[in-house]
Amino acid sequence: MMLNGKKFEHIHYGKRMESNSYFTENSKVIKEKSLVSDLGIVLSDDTTFHHHINGVVKKATALVGWILRTFRSRDKEVMITLWKSLVIPHLDYCSQLWNPLEKGLIQSIEAIQRSFTRQIKDLKSTSYWEGLKKLNLYSLQRRRERYIIIYTWSILEKQVPNIGGVDQGTDIGDISCYFNARQGRKCHVPLIKRGAFQRKIYASFRMQGPKLFNCLPKKIRNLTKCTKNVFKQNLDKYLRTVPDEPLISGYTNLRRADTNSIPDMKALVSTR
Repeated sequence: MMLNGKKFEHIHYGKRMESNSYFTENSKVIKEKSLVSDLGIVLSDDTTFHHHINGVVKKATALVGWILRTFRSRDKEVMITLWKSLVIPHLDYCSQLWNPLEKGLIQSIEAIQRSFTRQIKDLKSTSYWEGLKKLNLYSLQRRRERYIIIYTWSILEKQVPNIGGVDQGTDIGDISCYFNARQGRKCHVPLIKRGAFQRKIYASFRMQGPKLFNCLPKKIRNLTKCTKNVFKQNLDKYLRTVPDEPLISGYTNLRRADTNSIPDMKALVSTR
């Protein structure tokens, strides 16, 4: 097979398997790369998204700096409009795929929103957690998990393509669900075999999507044959009842759960 050397890129996953050689139309070997960009997402041969996330943080930080240098107003309406229109799209784009679980990466992303909201008039002396409530904003981690839940629901409702795989979700494949009279609709969560990729598989959308969907109340999980907006409205109504306390520098001693992930924060509400 002759490949276009200007368009074809070669990235190899796994150390055990030997890498094949691919050639251009001029019979030149296409060299392997450790990083490849696909539709704006940087893929790494170690299957992590660290390089992509660092790029997102760098881009968003630069945009925040440009906004604060260019616009004098620090009024809430102006600042939030600029934040949502110019910065948030970069932080949200395809986050269902690259959403990190490492605390360091979560904090580095969250710090962008914290530093920006602190510049808003009358919020400089307000804590980040209280500032999010006053601004009616989710933490960036909560936004990413919300998008994962919505996309998982969309897959179950066949509004978007499934991620592909084997045998009805009983392995690392399609996302599927089952119905139970007592528990309602729940996603199949595949078992992960111990190995070098165990943590990376656990952090994947295939695992996190069902996990986050299953932690929702039964009445939300059972929403079916409705529009996406209806599901979003019910989801947002529920998420407003779940504490949103992102773990950032300076707030470690105040945390009430191991993480700010929805399942962990949901436990705080259930124990009240």
